[in-house]
Amino acid sequence: MPTTQPGYRGAYVGQINLTVEDHVITHSEASLIKTATVQPRIQINEPLAKSEMATENWLDTTIGQLEEDAHISDPMMARLHGHPYLDFINQVQMEAAGVDLSSTALFTNEVAGLDREVTMRDVEISYPYPNTLAVLEITGADLRAAVEQCAHYWQWDGQQVGVSKDYTDPKVQHYNYDLFAGINYTVDVTRPLDDRVTELIYHGESVKKTDRLHIVLNQYRAIGGGEFHMFSADKIIKTVPIDMAELIAHYFSKRQIVSVVPTSTYRVVANTKVL
Repeated sequence: MPTTQPGYRGAYVGQINLTVEDHVITHSEASLIKTATVQPRIQINEPLAKSEMATENWLDTTIGQLEEDAHISDPMMARLHGHPYLDFINQVQMEAAGVDLSSTALFTNEVAGLDREVTMRDVEISYPYPNTLAVLEITGADLRAAVEQCAHYWQWDGQQVGVSKDYTDPKVQHYNYDLFAGINYTVDVTRPLDDRVTELIYHGESVKKTDRLHIVLNQYRAIGGGEFHMFSADKIIKTVPIDMAELIAHYFSKRQIVSVVPTSTYRVVANTKVL
């Protein structure tokens, strides 16, 4: 039986043609149709016009402000050095979950972050997935393994750092590189994989393998998504069944003007030289 995978954002729709003879499929054919070249039908557009206008007005509603701009101009630098937008997302996650350890990702290079004045449209664009959150109880060994897993993202050629091809080919996977809040940590990209974390500090002390920690993650990562095998559903001790866009909007509604306060020191180095 043929299947289609037309992509996203409605750019294409899938069409499947079947030839049936005596209740048996004798021929099948699948194709993609580009929606940009199709003229919309008035019978469909007119009833939806009011709903579309209401949605557009809601998306353009200002929900709050940031004290300082958190716009992302260079995704590579945001992942390499950290960024106020990622600090903000971790801040929202930690408050929603009631813990002081969190991680999040800059999902794609299209995420633009947030300007000082924030609308619902900005939130929906910058956080495009309907993620909910989970709190896991993990060990210090689990935390170190997760940070080491993220350190796989970087590739060192002896002179400069770049993104590993494992994260770009055959599929772009920027969403599988997390930045953490609530810890201070250093990654040395000149070291072998799984031995790159040279500093991992929580509450002023080096993390021990046997430490018991509570961390908030999105549900995809919480069940081990992205080959984060140190996380799993059996470690979940609490869920926050509200999607992130709503949590972000609620965070602004409580404050109106939001200050982003980084809770971690994150460094990527090459032989102690900060990149």
